[in-house]
Amino acid sequence: MKKLISLTLTILILLTTACQLQQNILPQQPLPNNAALGQAEDNIKNQITDIIAQQIQYIKELNLEKYISLINPADLELIKEQINWFNDLKLEPVQDFSIKLLGIAEIDDNSCKAEVEQSYHRDGKKISVKYFKRFIKIFERIYDAGNYFEEVYNEHFIVKYTEQNKKLALELLQKLEPIYKEFADRWKLEPERKIVIKMFDHKEELRQSIKLSMWACAGWYEFGESIRMFIAKGKEDVGSIAYIVRHELVHLFTMTKAKGNVAYWLAEGLATNYEDVTRRSYASVMQSAKNRLMSIEQLESIELEKLTDMQDIRNYYINSELVISFIIDKYGEQVLDTILNGLAQMPSLEGTGHENDTVYREYLSQILPSVLGLRSYEDFKRLWQQEIDKVK
Repeated sequence: MKKLISLTLTILILLTTACQLQQNILPQQPLPNNAALGQAEDNIKNQITDIIAQQIQYIKELNLEKYISLINPADLELIKEQINWFNDLKLEPVQDFSIKLLGIAEIDDNSCKAEVEQSYHRDGKKISVKYFKRFIKIFERIYDAGNYFEEVYNEHFIVKYTEQNKKLALELLQKLEPIYKEFADRWKLEPERKIVIKMFDHKEELRQSIKLSMWACAGWYEFGESIRMFIAKGKEDVGSIAYIVRHELVHLFTMTKAKGNVAYWLAEGLATNYEDVTRRSYASVMQSAKNRLMSIEQLESIELEKLTDMQDIRNYYINSELVISFIIDKYGEQVLDTILNGLAQMPSLEGTGHENDTVYREYLSQILPSVLGLRSYEDFKRLWQQEIDKVK
């Protein structure tokens, strides 16, 4: 607890000194001549090399507080992402983790674009990815500002993108406000700050930005983080991208409503139910899932982030969707809000949904029966088993 308080104080102090950050990040403006550019580049290379060396050292020491002190203090989503990334590395250690500076691509007075190679070994295999990072200067100090993106924004969103996805980012931005209004009305809340969406063009870069321990994914959201997604070459279709964003936005709105206290299967069940503009009926979902039905006990025994077989992953998603669809069909859609409101009253925890899933499932077992008018969570499990038995 003392380390958590200390880390929080550190972040708050840095935030108060970084109020001019948004003004400091300017469009790329090359320095006036090659000599000045070379001198500036050498200086920035030395500073970035030093930051990277410190990061690797703090990872070896498992010193989260010092590691976070090197991250852009004004970027709350990035700080949360890096805390979760670091803690995952503590829980799932890798060998020979390394970040190598390959060069400086662009530089101006207050920020630079640096190419790096990040690598590590797991199970005797080397895994690496090359990508660009942004480093920024705040009051003469250099900070790691995460993966390099340009950005566009509107009233409720900031979309961060790589240069090759600029057109797609602008198209996506036009589609986001109607989705925001739909979900704000549906879940009866509005997030406190703009929603950040990061569009990666390399699947491995996305994966390594989330957790080194998990499989590659198309989209990701963890409570308090940004929405992150992968844009595959040749599949830059704004309709498909908006579909992924809808799924992740359901996570954002429902987790925000429940203050993060959402069991894994519940989170995915809600997201798969509302990722389409028109929600599928219970009968339709049951028809799709009837040959691969799971009990609640089976669902809760699965660690989704550890699955590697795509059919197992699909089975998990559709069964999560089916249970939520069953609740809606039997008790009405409004009970979902009551469940989330009840979960919001439970103590909040530090860490990710995967780390805290056992506790979140316990929270659900306390809230769900009273909302549905049942005596116990065991009664709900039996009720669901009866539904499974009807189609066997």
